Amino acid sequence: RLTFKILADMDAAKERSEWLLDVVVGFLKSPSYTVPVMGFIDEHCIVFDDDDENKFAYTELHEDFKRVVDKLLDDFLEEIGLTPEEFTEACLKGGNSHLERFSLNQILAVDDFLSFKRMMVKRNKELELEVLRHMKRMQDKKGQLVEEEKEEQVSSEETGDEDDDDLQKAIKLSKESFAAEADDSDAALEEAIRLSLETMGEAAAGESSPAVKQAQLLK
Repeated sequence: RLTFKILADMDAAKERSEWLLDVVVGFLKSPSYTVPVMGFIDEHCIVFDDDDENKFAYTELHEDFKRVVDKLLDDFLEEIGLTPEEFTEACLKGGNSHLERFSLNQILAVDDFLSFKRMMVKRNKELELEVLRHMKRMQDKKGQLVEEEKEEQVSSEETGDEDDDDLQKAIKLSKESFAAEADDSDAALEEAIRLSLETMGEAAAGESSPAVKQAQLLK
């Protein structure tokens, strides 16, 4: 019976420990914690550089960071009824994922100045890298836009040349058509004049014929 009780107590302690870890990690991953904490880190990490000197500004920011985190943790522990000792135990056991380790390291960095400094230096480098990547993407995008504008300009010029060629062809065809119609009109006019003259000649010949005959009779 004693062995059974010991095993039962161990199982219960293990289950509670796992529950504590899940609850703690869940809180550390929630927006109610990450937003104010990461906001503080991102805002102030630019001050930190990777040197051996521990500036006075670092210690001041460390104290401010502790106040922010302590207030968040106190509200959380009071809400779920955990003691600070139970919370510390869950943090020391740590998590398996990168996000869990990062969140738990934030808690451990609260009282450890060197851990706090390492965290701030690391975040500063991450933000610098993000800025460089963003600048590179913007430069690549700008270069792509310039190339697209050049291609559009070349395409527009080629289209303009094609339009000019089509216009010249249309003008040429119009001139040729007009000239052909003019030639046809001149030929028709000449033919009409010729026919008119022939008709007039025949008419004149027809009118003089009786007079000639009468003159011949008088003779």
